[in-house]
Amino acid sequence: MSTSTGPTVGAFVAVPHAVPVGHSLGGMVAVRYALDHPETPAAVNLDGDGRGRPEQYVGLDPEYVTQRLAEVRGFAAQAAGRVLPARDMAAVLGAQRAVAEGLDIPRDLFDEGLRRSLAQRTDSMRWLRPEGESAHQMPAAMDELDLSSLYRRARSPG
Repeated sequence: MSTSTGPTVGAFVAVPHAVPVGHSLGGMVAVRYALDHPETPAAVNLDGDGRGRPEQYVGLDPEYVTQRLAEVRGFAAQAAGRVLPARDMAAVLGAQRAVAEGLDIPRDLFDEGLRRSLAQRTDSMRWLRPEGESAHQMPAAMDELDLSSLYRRARSPG
């Protein structure tokens, strides 16, 4: 009888002392993982602070930021799971650039982030990831997650 511990599709492989690293949503997952697995020595969260809160935009008027973030959330709700023809991409980028510029997010950085968040089918149609019901459930789950309290629970390796 064999007890293989090798990797399989859809399974995690135990790697002692591994440090999870994630960007955006992946950063939030890395923090959650480290807190749920105390043997994890650390986690790296690159820009995974949820969908944005006014206090994260130091130096900008909180009311202005609140309005712009509401626009971003509105766009995300409309775009969730929506298929976009390639010709519509320029319009989507243009509208989001205006919001990004208002929040002092560099244009090239925002464009690249949006491009990476799109999936493309063989017929050149695109959609904002994730698709389907997950696209509508994920934002609500992100808004409910109190990352500040998670960060307060995180420990520094000693």
